[in-house]
Amino acid sequence: MNKILVIDDNLDDLTLAQLALSHAGYDVVATGNPSHGLMIALEGEFDGVVLDVEMPDLSGHELLKRLRSDDRTRGVPILFLSARTEGEDRVSGLKAGADDYLDKPFHGEELIVRVQRLISRAGKSVESLEGNLEEFALTDVLQTLLVSRKSGFLIIAAPSGLGRLVLSEGHVLSASYGHRVGREALLGMVSESHGRFRFVAQVTSGFSRADTIDLPSSLLEAAWIADELAQRKSALPSPEAPLTLLRRDLARPTSTLPTLPLEAICARLDMKPGTTLGQLAASEEAAPDRLRLAIAFLLEQGAIQASPTDRKAS
Repeated sequence: MNKILVIDDNLDDLTLAQLALSHAGYDVVATGNPSHGLMIALEGEFDGVVLDVEMPDLSGHELLKRLRSDDRTRGVPILFLSARTEGEDRVSGLKAGADDYLDKPFHGEELIVRVQRLISRAGKSVESLEGNLEEFALTDVLQTLLVSRKSGFLIIAAPSGLGRLVLSEGHVLSASYGHRVGREALLGMVSESHGRFRFVAQVTSGFSRADTIDLPSSLLEAAWIADELAQRKSALPSPEAPLTLLRRDLARPTSTLPTLPLEAICARLDMKPGTTLGQLAASEEAAPDRLRLAIAFLLEQGAIQASPTDRKAS
């Protein structure tokens, strides 16, 4: 029986998590005192920790930092719970070392699924991994390979085509996905939620390390793009919508995270008015989600417009 530690100073959330996980067959230890929870975590052997972010005296971020710095708890899967749903909060949680992030208020069934996924991922052999992207996000798979310092080849088969990553000790040496290569190919693969993946451990010492892709920063970038895009998805036109450039004097996004291909899109529309979102995605080097986010930002700025007769993307 897997043993789970839940730390949350909110009694209602603590009780819900304890009841849901106990009902699912987990051995649950729960506490509303973060300092006590840290002591329990370090002294016990847990298969996973569910951790609230905002707690008095000892915050979830500080608690996470201490758990990750101790050899006894360094590799324990940790799920963050937080009532703060902003994209930057989610990114900061993942950057701090959390394995997953669940917004409050949460449903007991969703918590169970998230914990099951973490436990399953942690228990899998990483000499050979294979599964569905619907069940295991590629981000989770890559984090597992990074922590385990595995070398080999990761192949995905998704609706957009075949993707290939070469890894050495968990780090990505090269990536290709359709006509994209490097970081943009990696971001494109990470955004896929349908398809299959397979990892085969193999020595990759013969590959050049000159173009190694920073995996942690790439995953943070993908999380930021996904959060920002989710807030604007309803405003995006369909892939068939003709786009027209109105002006090129753009306000820059306030985020210090990665730049968007705003100028490249404007230049393309200036040269070829009526180019569609689908055509841009098929030809530009930027990952599809980064491209869509750039289009959404340009629409917000009034720099471009979509055909008024076009239907919205579903």
